[in-house]
Amino acid sequence: MEYTIEIIGFLIMTLLGVIGYFLGKLHDDVKDNIKQTSINKARIDLLNEKSMGKIDQLTKTTELQITMVTDALKEVKKSIEHMNNNFKVHSAGMADMYKEMMKIK
Repeated sequence: MEYTIEIIGFLIMTLLGVIGYFLGKLHDDVKDNIKQTSINKARIDLLNEKSMGKIDQLTKTTELQITMVTDALKEVKKSIEHMNNNFKVHSAGMADMYKEMMKIK
């Protein structure tokens, strides 16, 4: 009977030791997972900030390019208007010359 109590005590202590070992491993794993989760969250936040910065930069670049194209189109419009005015003056002069030539004949 004495040995039975000792054997039961030994088995209970062994069982508690095994359970304690696995609870310790579980605790360490949970702690590592929490740490890894916080690291991953920080990385995600950093990537999000970088992508927002890139989007802002692309927006600014696009706006600048639109402004440059608008300015270039204004210059083209001025050139066309200038050419049109010169053509009108030149063609009016040509018409007068033609009329003069017709009078001579």
